[in-house]
Amino acid sequence: MREKKSISSKGEEILLFIEQYSRKNGYPPTVREIGEAVGLASSCSVHYHLRKLEEKGFIRRDPAKPRAIELNVHRADARLGKDVVVIPLVEDFTFSKRGFDIGETKKFFLFSRSLVGEEECFVLKVDGDGFLAWHILGGDYLVINKKEAGCAGDLVLVWEGENIAVRKMGEKGKLLTGESEPSISSWNGTTVIGKIVGIWRKL
Repeated sequence: MREKKSISSKGEEILLFIEQYSRKNGYPPTVREIGEAVGLASSCSVHYHLRKLEEKGFIRRDPAKPRAIELNVHRADARLGKDVVVIPLVEDFTFSKRGFDIGETKKFFLFSRSLVGEEECFVLKVDGDGFLAWHILGGDYLVINKKEAGCAGDLVLVWEGENIAVRKMGEKGKLLTGESEPSISSWNGTTVIGKIVGIWRKL
Protein backbone atom coordinates (compact mmCIF):
# COMPACT_ATOMS: atom_id res chain seq x y z
CA MET A 1 0.00 0.00 0.00
CA ARG A 2 1.32 3.46 -0.87
CA GLU A 3 1.69 5.93 1.94
CA LYS A 4 -0.88 8.69 2.10
CA LYS A 5 -0.02 11.93 0.39
CA SER A 6 1.84 14.06 2.92
CA ILE A 7 2.95 17.06 0.86
CA SER A 8 1.12 19.92 -0.83
CA SER A 9 0.34 19.94 -4.54
CA LYS A 10 2.99 22.65 -5.05
CA GLY A 11 5.48 20.59 -3.08
CA GLU A 12 4.74 17.59 -5.27
CA GLU A 13 5.15 19.71 -8.39
CA ILE A 14 8.56 20.87 -7.13
CA LEU A 15 9.59 17.31 -6.31
CA LEU A 16 8.66 16.10 -9.79
CA PHE A 17 10.54 18.98 -11.41
CA ILE A 18 13.68 18.24 -9.37
CA GLU A 19 13.47 14.58 -10.37
CA GLN A 20 12.98 15.35 -14.08
CA TYR A 21 15.64 18.09 -14.18
CA SER A 22 18.20 15.95 -12.35
CA ARG A 23 17.55 12.98 -14.63
CA LYS A 24 17.96 15.12 -17.77
CA ASN A 25 20.99 17.19 -16.73
CA GLY A 26 22.81 15.01 -14.22
CA TYR A 27 22.63 17.67 -11.49
CA PRO A 28 19.81 19.37 -9.55
CA PRO A 29 18.20 22.73 -10.39
CA THR A 30 18.83 25.98 -8.54
CA VAL A 31 16.20 27.68 -6.39
CA ARG A 32 15.64 30.23 -9.17
CA GLU A 33 15.11 27.51 -11.77
CA ILE A 34 12.65 25.73 -9.50
CA GLY A 35 10.70 28.93 -8.95
CA GLU A 36 10.49 29.65 -12.68
CA ALA A 37 9.39 26.09 -13.43
CA VAL A 38 6.53 25.94 -10.91
CA GLY A 39 5.40 29.57 -11.03
CA LEU A 40 6.84 30.90 -7.76
CA ALA A 41 8.30 34.39 -8.14
CA SER A 42 9.65 34.57 -4.59
CA SER A 43 12.74 32.57 -3.61
CA CYS A 44 11.39 32.59 -0.05
CA SER A 45 8.36 30.62 -1.22
CA VAL A 46 10.60 28.07 -2.95
CA HIS A 47 12.75 27.72 0.18
CA TYR A 48 9.59 27.19 2.25
CA HIS A 49 8.47 24.26 0.10
CA LEU A 50 11.99 22.83 -0.04
CA ARG A 51 12.17 22.97 3.74
CA LYS A 52 8.87 21.08 4.01
CA LEU A 53 10.12 18.43 1.56
CA GLU A 54 13.31 18.12 3.56
CA GLU A 55 11.43 17.81 6.86
CA LYS A 56 9.37 14.96 5.42
CA GLY A 57 12.46 13.18 4.13
CA PHE A 58 11.89 13.58 0.38
CA ILE A 59 15.08 15.58 -0.25
CA ARG A 60 18.40 16.43 1.41
CA ARG A 61 20.06 19.86 1.06
CA ASP A 62 23.35 21.64 1.72
CA PRO A 63 22.51 25.32 2.38
CA ALA A 64 26.04 26.37 1.43
CA LYS A 65 25.70 25.15 -2.16
CA PRO A 66 23.19 26.49 -4.74
CA ARG A 67 22.62 23.11 -6.45
CA ALA A 68 22.99 20.79 -3.48
CA ILE A 69 19.52 19.19 -3.57
CA GLU A 70 19.58 15.42 -3.33
CA LEU A 71 16.48 13.29 -3.83
CA ASN A 72 15.79 10.63 -1.26
CA VAL A 73 15.12 7.92 -3.85
CA HIS A 74 13.70 5.35 -1.45
CA ARG A 75 11.26 7.85 0.01
CA ALA A 76 10.19 9.06 -3.45
CA ASP A 77 9.68 5.50 -4.66
CA ALA A 78 7.45 4.81 -1.68
CA ARG A 79 5.30 7.81 -2.58
CA LEU A 80 5.17 7.48 -6.35
CA GLY A 81 5.49 3.74 -6.72
CA LYS A 82 8.31 2.04 -8.60
CA ASP A 83 6.20 1.63 -11.74
CA VAL A 84 5.49 5.35 -12.13
CA VAL A 85 7.46 7.38 -14.68
CA VAL A 86 7.51 11.19 -14.99
CA ILE A 87 7.03 12.41 -18.59
CA PRO A 88 7.40 16.07 -19.68
CA LEU A 89 4.67 17.93 -21.55
CA VAL A 90 6.38 19.60 -24.52
CA GLU A 91 5.06 23.08 -25.24
CA ASP A 92 8.13 24.58 -26.88
CA PHE A 93 10.11 22.82 -29.59
CA THR A 94 12.07 23.39 -32.78
CA PHE A 95 13.15 21.17 -35.64
CA SER A 96 16.54 21.57 -37.32
CA LYS A 97 19.31 19.54 -38.92
CA ARG A 98 20.10 18.27 -35.42
CA GLY A 99 16.60 16.86 -35.17
CA PHE A 100 13.64 17.49 -32.87
CA ASP A 101 14.79 19.81 -30.05
CA ILE A 102 12.64 20.12 -26.94
CA GLY A 103 12.65 23.44 -25.12
CA GLU A 104 12.24 23.99 -21.39
CA THR A 105 9.46 21.88 -19.86
CA LYS A 106 7.35 23.11 -16.96
CA LYS A 107 4.54 20.56 -16.77
CA PHE A 108 4.68 16.81 -16.34
CA PHE A 109 2.46 13.72 -16.54
CA LEU A 110 2.67 10.57 -14.46
CA PHE A 111 2.23 7.28 -16.32
CA SER A 112 2.72 3.64 -15.46
CA ARG A 113 5.98 2.35 -16.91
CA SER A 114 4.08 -0.72 -18.08
CA LEU A 115 2.10 1.53 -20.44
CA VAL A 116 4.95 3.58 -21.94
CA GLY A 117 7.89 1.17 -21.73
CA GLU A 118 11.47 1.80 -20.68
CA GLU A 119 12.53 4.34 -23.31
CA GLU A 120 12.47 8.14 -22.99
CA CYS A 121 9.08 9.67 -23.86
CA PHE A 122 7.42 13.05 -24.01
CA VAL A 123 3.80 14.29 -24.22
CA LEU A 124 2.56 16.62 -26.96
CA LYS A 125 -0.84 18.33 -26.91
CA VAL A 126 -2.68 18.24 -30.25
CA ASP A 127 -3.87 21.65 -31.47
CA GLY A 128 -6.49 22.67 -34.01
CA ASP A 129 -8.59 20.00 -35.66
CA GLY A 130 -6.14 17.26 -34.76
CA PHE A 131 -5.41 14.33 -37.06
CA LEU A 132 -8.92 13.20 -37.95
CA ALA A 133 -7.77 10.48 -40.34
CA TRP A 134 -6.41 8.68 -37.30
CA HIS A 135 -9.31 9.63 -34.97
CA ILE A 136 -7.01 11.96 -33.03
CA LEU A 137 -8.79 15.15 -31.95
CA GLY A 138 -7.68 18.63 -31.03
CA GLY A 139 -7.01 18.71 -27.28
CA ASP A 140 -5.79 15.09 -27.19
CA TYR A 141 -2.38 14.36 -25.67
CA LEU A 142 0.01 12.10 -27.57
CA VAL A 143 2.64 10.09 -25.70
CA ILE A 144 5.69 9.79 -27.96
CA ASN A 145 8.57 7.32 -27.58
CA LYS A 146 11.60 9.27 -28.86
CA LYS A 147 13.78 6.20 -29.31
CA GLU A 148 11.50 4.17 -31.57
CA ALA A 149 10.79 4.84 -35.26
CA GLY A 150 7.97 2.28 -35.25
CA CYS A 151 7.27 -1.00 -37.02
CA ALA A 152 4.60 -1.97 -39.56
CA GLY A 153 1.18 -1.03 -38.18
CA ASP A 154 2.47 1.55 -35.67
CA LEU A 155 1.44 5.22 -35.68
CA VAL A 156 4.38 7.63 -35.71
CA LEU A 157 4.77 11.37 -35.31
CA VAL A 158 6.65 12.90 -38.25
CA TRP A 159 7.99 16.26 -39.35
CA GLU A 160 6.96 17.09 -42.92
CA GLY A 161 8.28 20.33 -44.33
CA GLU A 162 7.16 22.87 -41.72
CA ASN A 163 4.46 20.79 -40.04
CA ILE A 164 3.99 17.89 -37.66
CA ALA A 165 1.85 15.02 -38.94
CA VAL A 166 0.77 11.53 -37.94
CA ARG A 167 1.55 8.63 -40.26
CA LYS A 168 1.24 4.86 -40.12
CA MET A 169 4.22 2.63 -40.73
CA GLY A 170 3.63 0.24 -43.60
CA GLU A 171 5.63 -2.72 -44.79
CA LYS A 172 9.36 -2.22 -45.41
CA GLY A 173 9.34 1.06 -43.50
CA LYS A 174 7.02 2.91 -45.87
CA LEU A 175 4.74 5.65 -44.53
CA LEU A 176 0.98 5.47 -45.13
CA THR A 177 -0.96 8.71 -45.40
CA GLY A 178 -4.22 7.71 -43.74
CA GLU A 179 -6.51 9.69 -46.01
CA SER A 180 -6.32 7.18 -48.85
CA GLU A 181 -4.60 4.06 -47.57
CA PRO A 182 -2.78 2.09 -48.83
CA SER A 183 -1.30 5.00 -50.81
CA ILE A 184 2.23 5.74 -49.67
CA SER A 185 3.61 9.05 -48.47
CA SER A 186 6.97 10.08 -49.91
CA TRP A 187 9.95 10.11 -47.55
CA ASN A 188 11.23 13.30 -49.20
CA GLY A 189 11.40 15.99 -46.51
CA THR A 190 9.85 13.67 -43.93
CA THR A 191 11.53 12.73 -40.65
CA VAL A 192 10.12 10.38 -38.02
CA ILE A 193 10.17 12.02 -34.58
CA GLY A 194 9.03 8.96 -32.65
CA LYS A 195 6.45 6.24 -32.15
CA ILE A 196 3.06 7.12 -30.65
CA VAL A 197 2.67 4.78 -27.67
CA GLY A 198 -0.45 6.34 -26.16
CA ILE A 199 -3.26 8.86 -26.61
CA TRP A 200 -4.81 10.54 -23.57
CA ARG A 201 -8.14 12.29 -23.95
CA LYS A 202 -9.90 14.37 -21.31
CA LEU A 203 -13.62 13.56 -21.30
